[in-house]
Amino acid sequence: MERAKGRPVLVLQCAVFLFAGCILLIFIHSGFGSELKSEVSGAELLREHLFSTNLIAHACGEYHRIIYSNSLNALESNYKKGFRFFEIDFSLSSDKEIIMIHDWEKTAEMLLGTTGIEYTHKAFIESKTKDNLTLMDMDMLIKWLETHSDAYVVTDSKKDGLSIWEALSKKYDNIIQRFYIQACTFEEYYSIKKMGFKNIILTLYKTDYSDRDVLKFAGSNDLYAITMPAERAVGSLPAELKKLNVKVYAHTVNSINEYKKLLKNGVYGVYTDSIPPLINSR
Repeated sequence: MERAKGRPVLVLQCAVFLFAGCILLIFIHSGFGSELKSEVSGAELLREHLFSTNLIAHACGEYHRIIYSNSLNALESNYKKGFRFFEIDFSLSSDKEIIMIHDWEKTAEMLLGTTGIEYTHKAFIESKTKDNLTLMDMDMLIKWLETHSDAYVVTDSKKDGLSIWEALSKKYDNIIQRFYIQACTFEEYYSIKKMGFKNIILTLYKTDYSDRDVLKFAGSNDLYAITMPAERAVGSLPAELKKLNVKVYAHTVNSINEYKKLLKNGVYGVYTDSIPPLINSR
């Protein structure tokens, strides 16, 4: 008798579950389902691009909320977070030694409390900075690279770039394969290639080359990648370069949502201050 009474309840429960399942299927095949599928595929796409080859630590990356430091502290801290590619700003001291600083104006004011004053090598290295950062010269960077064999440097320079890369190629020729040199113009590319560098990145932030000119150059020259400001990377150029099997990086990107949009637009990776790569990255 008790089992007989329970059967209608069981049948009713099954009917409710069946009805709910039908509603779910309708949603999946509707716009809601498409949106959910899009979110999942977007997350999977992002996860595939949170690795050390796709994320380059901009100016060695953020350290204690300080950006643009190019410091040994930022280098070491972001290496531990999983970064293996580091964009670093190279400059010359007033006595023509290679040091790491973005510029002598805003960045120098932030780090050193001065603006428009170019330091000697000794004064720069011995300077007291915000958060007691350890500023770097070329020998310090090379020493660090020698103890971190899986780390690589992407170079940048606001001026004197060619003379810096030439000095680098002559004095540190045993380690230049670990450097990805950014060329700011087509002409610089050829000069850098003659110095013996194999991995060259064309950066577009200093020029107004048309998409057509960039595509023509990329199609006839051996480039590791092309990097461009994020606002240009939302156009059609990344997808066109991808057809040529040329990697595209955008800079500087610190928003996950912005990164996801750029990936869908054909961008391979970004220069970032703070988006961390996955540990044990490929």
